[in-house]
Amino acid sequence: MSGTKENKRIRQYVLPVLAATAIMVLILLTVPMTGIPARVLGGYGSIGPVGFTVADVIDIGTPGTLAVTLSGPDASNVDISSLTFAGATVVSWSFDTDGNLVLVFDKSKLDLKPGDTTAMISGKLKDGTPFGGAVPVTVVL
Repeated sequence: MSGTKENKRIRQYVLPVLAATAIMVLILLTVPMTGIPARVLGGYGSIGPVGFTVADVIDIGTPGTLAVTLSGPDASNVDISSLTFAGATVVSWSFDTDGNLVLVFDKSKLDLKPGDTTAMISGKLKDGTPFGGAVPVTVVL
C-alpha cells in the first residue's frame, strides 16, 4: 500500500521536477543567439563556431586578469571588439603559437559574484555571425 502512495508521489512531484531540470539543461546548452548547440564540460567546450578554455575556478577576491582562450578554425575570424565575458570587455589579446586567440579580461570588471556557476561569453565573427553561451565556472572570493 505504501509503495503505491510512494509511486504516486514520485509521479506527482519528482518526475515533473526532473523533466523541468532536463528542459533547463537543454536550454542552457543551446546558444540563444544562433541556435547552435554548445558543448560544455569543465572549462572546455564549444560556443558555436569557436571552442573555448577558461579557468574552472575564478577568484574575484584577488586583483588581476583572467585569460580566456578561443580555439578552432574561426578563432582568427573573431571580431575582438564585440567580445564580452561576464559583462567585461577585452583588455588585451594575442595569438598563441597554436593559433588560438588568447583574450585577457580585468577581473574587477567581471559581473560575477561568489557562488556563481556560469558566466556568459558572447561575440561575433568578422562576418557578423554571433556566437556565445554559458561557460561553467565556480566563482569564489
